[in-house]
Amino acid sequence: MLLKELAMAWGVTGDEKDVREIIKREVEPYVDEITYDGLGSVIAKKNSKKEGPVVMIAAHMDEVGIIITGVNEDGTLSFEPSGGIDEKVVTSKTVYIGENKIPGLIRLGDGYENSYIYIGVETKNEAEEIVEVGDYGMFTTEYEDFGDGLVKSKALDDRAGCKVLIEILQGNYDLPIYGVFTIQEEIGDRGSYAASYLINPDIGIVLEGTVCSDTPMVEAYRHGTSIGHGPAISIADKTSYFNVGLSEGICELAEKNGIPYQRRRITGGGNDAGAIHVSGNGAKCLTVSVPCRYIHSPISVASYSDFENTVKLLDLFLKEIENGGML
Repeated sequence: MLLKELAMAWGVTGDEKDVREIIKREVEPYVDEITYDGLGSVIAKKNSKKEGPVVMIAAHMDEVGIIITGVNEDGTLSFEPSGGIDEKVVTSKTVYIGENKIPGLIRLGDGYENSYIYIGVETKNEAEEIVEVGDYGMFTTEYEDFGDGLVKSKALDDRAGCKVLIEILQGNYDLPIYGVFTIQEEIGDRGSYAASYLINPDIGIVLEGTVCSDTPMVEAYRHGTSIGHGPAISIADKTSYFNVGLSEGICELAEKNGIPYQRRRITGGGNDAGAIHVSGNGAKCLTVSVPCRYIHSPISVASYSDFENTVKLLDLFLKEIENGGML
């Protein structure tokens, strides 16, 4: 299963090469050309010579993880988060460190600066034989189906979006589409800045795994999205106010075609649209997200039906643009 392969691949922010290779393999037969920006984002060009509005669809390859910042005398490792991870969710969690995937156990003190990772050795020399400062660490959570059509895994933010974009690029559309799998979104949309300035799109669509807070002991009015209720259409976040015509248009399209959808009912966070909408002459932007519980943690949860309905809705949306709508 491709979603499982994507989610389990190594792809911590700043070290996305394994995810990149999977994506290249999957999309290469369906696009005109694959190029890369200077930072390493994948740009898959489809119908790039055709006339029409240039559509950039972005999904980020990177996942939150850790980076090793020091090797201590007792063989433990100092570390910092790579991407935004709340300290409360990492204690006693396990990680793989470096290319050899050395197992480690996180022990949390008073903040990250007083925490460490134990890798089963007792001296600095032993540790330095198998890890180095600058090595990345990836959470070890396994991909698993459970409950009623749910999946739990690391990295569903944003491998779910990557899988949606792969499926879209395998379809047929009569307009220029640039499918961009970005790097380093989790530390400030860096990949999308470079890629969007190369492409200069008219329309930017961001595919995300977004916060889903419909959990026990959280009041209904605080539910940013609800799992199993369809793709979430953003209104605004900390980096973008989304184009009203596009966001209302895709909602109307969902209603017309009986596809469940929801509004993202919070305005926190941000994503690659923060870079795309100010690129070149400016682009109209829209974010469509798969709700994911417990994102930016070692484990997240999503619904297969939300993923499938995101693909259906985006396919209809692109065909609407192809026919002159939404502009």
